[in-house]
Amino acid sequence: MKSIHILLASLFFVTVYSQKKIDCSPKIKQYKEFLEASNFNDALEPWNFVKKNCPKSNETLYTDGIKILTYKIEATDKVQKEFVVRDLMALYDQFYKNFPNSVKDYEVKKALLLYDNKVGSNEEIHSLIDSGVSKNLDIVERITALNLYMEVCYAKFLAQDKNMTKEILIDNYEKVNARFHFLEEQIPSKATDYIIASKSLKNRFKNDITCNDFELRVAKDFEVKKQDITWLTNALHNMSGKCIGSDTYYNAAKKLYELKPTAFSTFQLAQSSVKQRKLDEAKALYLQSIELESNPVEKAETYYLIATLETENIPMLKQYMQKAIEVNPKMSRAYLYLAQLYSANAERCGKTDFEKKAIYYLAHKLAIKAGEADEKFKPSAEAVAKTYLQNSPTNEEIAAQNLQGKEYTIGCDINETITFPEN
Repeated sequence: MKSIHILLASLFFVTVYSQKKIDCSPKIKQYKEFLEASNFNDALEPWNFVKKNCPKSNETLYTDGIKILTYKIEATDKVQKEFVVRDLMALYDQFYKNFPNSVKDYEVKKALLLYDNKVGSNEEIHSLIDSGVSKNLDIVERITALNLYMEVCYAKFLAQDKNMTKEILIDNYEKVNARFHFLEEQIPSKATDYIIASKSLKNRFKNDITCNDFELRVAKDFEVKKQDITWLTNALHNMSGKCIGSDTYYNAAKKLYELKPTAFSTFQLAQSSVKQRKLDEAKALYLQSIELESNPVEKAETYYLIATLETENIPMLKQYMQKAIEVNPKMSRAYLYLAQLYSANAERCGKTDFEKKAIYYLAHKLAIKAGEADEKFKPSAEAVAKTYLQNSPTNEEIAAQNLQGKEYTIGCDINETITFPEN
């Protein structure tokens, strides 16, 4: 009999609950229409109704709410801003509670919300970043978040936190640096930003995490992990710089090249080969990396590097510098390198005083081209051009040779033709 009473009571409460269940669809339609018209202010009230009464209706309730509250943050004065920021933070908490798989990095988003809007304390921001990034590094994309995370790690390391030894600091550094390089490939439109972020990370920790630290770690794990392409790639990224000439770097680069000869692996092995004075090997690898490379700027950089290996062969050096310019016409450094090369050989190649001065005039013209190729180099290129012009033939000397407006060929290793001005 008692069980019958319990059953009847249960049915009564289920019936009452179902009668009180609220239909949010009219309010959803209403706020959606306001959103479509970018009327965020009027969308707030019906959206709030849905959030309160139907919090599990749909994930878009939260993504729409983020849009509405973000607008309000931007439109709110400094005094009221923190209140709206806190409302949005609470929304992220609710979003995670009801749809945890859709916003795993909610703590990171909350931290960045505080950071971007200059709200809250550093302790609060750092606590959220530390927890959020450490648990969800593989989905974080914001450079700011990753940098803040490394700040937290470094602060713990300096404070001699037992949970942030040097080994753990290096572990975290390697993970964040790997993330930067992964995102560089996955989001080409922001590749430059991630490259700069990686370089900044290396520079920030250069006094605390040395080349030797990375080498020891790579050497220790090499035999176990040498078939792991991702591990080898990250190892090279971490060791890049001063380590590039070491045997550890060379061995890792060679192994990666054997497993997967890409533009990256081929170039890294070439760079290490240069440091190891294996110049013929380096040149062949550089040429192969050019064939594998699709980015014209990177191709030009590699042609430039090959040219610098040909210091004893000026015609060959010229050929590669000209290829660099052909691939990337904005490569001012190539013009300036040739200008410096020619001026340095003026005394050797000029048979007469006039011919020596003509070589300086050629160097002057190349320096001018360097400034024209890239505006940001124009001031420095023009300054260099003026120094070459001081050693060039005067108008009177050109007239004495009857060369106004005429071509003049310089032989020797330079083998270039110039045209003098008419007056």
